[in-house]
Amino acid sequence: MERGGHRRGDARQLVPLECLPGGVLVTDSTGCLAGINDAAVAMLAKAREELMGAPLERVLPGIVQAAQFEPMRDSRKEFELRLPDARDGIHWVQCCLSSTNPAAAGRSLCADRLVSFYDIGPVVELREERRRLLQLAGVRELLPTLLHELRNPLASIRAAVEVLLEDDQASPVHAELEAILAEVHRLGLTLQGLGVAEQELRSPRAEDIEQAVAETCCVMQPVARKSGVELRTEIESLGRLPFSANAIKALIFNLVSNAVAACRDGDRVCVRARMERQGRVLLLAVADTGAGMTSDVVGRCTELFYTTKPRGSGIGLALCRRATESVFGALTIVSKPGEGTTVYIRLPLERPRKATAADEALTGS
Repeated sequence: MERGGHRRGDARQLVPLECLPGGVLVTDSTGCLAGINDAAVAMLAKAREELMGAPLERVLPGIVQAAQFEPMRDSRKEFELRLPDARDGIHWVQCCLSSTNPAAAGRSLCADRLVSFYDIGPVVELREERRRLLQLAGVRELLPTLLHELRNPLASIRAAVEVLLEDDQASPVHAELEAILAEVHRLGLTLQGLGVAEQELRSPRAEDIEQAVAETCCVMQPVARKSGVELRTEIESLGRLPFSANAIKALIFNLVSNAVAACRDGDRVCVRARMERQGRVLLLAVADTGAGMTSDVVGRCTELFYTTKPRGSGIGLALCRRATESVFGALTIVSKPGEGTTVYIRLPLERPRKATAADEALTGS
């Protein structure tokens, strides 16, 4: 670039630009970089020598397509751009593409340009969080009606199959009817799992939680066997507890479903249920020997709609966490790639009177 006494590679031309907090690029008449400030070098995570003289489209991939759809505003275009190879933590930037030679501005979108850009990652994260909250609001509004419409016919099917099984024990289709009934029970648990956020986890009357855990694992046994996974249980005597048996079934179903999905042929899943803290806290734990998760995935896996599975929904763990926290409980995850995952749910039998250090220790991991 030769305008105004500026020459390609002359560092003195960029001295004022170093005062700017964002990245700045300057292109010459061929659309290649003639100047770059230190902030841009840091954000792009490449050596200055590698960037100087490179085509703008190579430095900021997709900039031409992104700019083409934006209207010109006082000889400049403003748009957002995703950086595929930028410094860790910087993925989205706000760009401003201005002309340094208005007389030649129409010649090329990249020629004689000054490009300024800055990190808008936090803004994008806030927008994504807002989108998830709106999705959650939609799910919470639709879910009760949807579950009601599905549960009624499912209950009718279950009742009809049970009558058929009782009336004709010697029927040649007896085995098939038992298989249908097992699938109906599994579908019922699936609906309970989806509706766990709408259910009251705490119950005004004590219920048989030990049986609820055992029944859920019994229903999930065929699913585990089909995947070549061994499903074991370690359930201690719990007595009757002030929790909803259906809500506990939903929690166990979601956790076991995730565990089985993370396992390979020959892996194991173990469901544990016992009392802790001198009988004041119910512990539910589901451990698997599957693929495990990285620390980044562990940090996000309870976010609504976040999933690493090709056909996953990203709903189950998020609903389990919300249901657990609704009764001042805690859901914690311990996982390591290649070594499996254990999910712990701790539910205090009584609602804490106030948030004290003792209460935090009660529900801690």
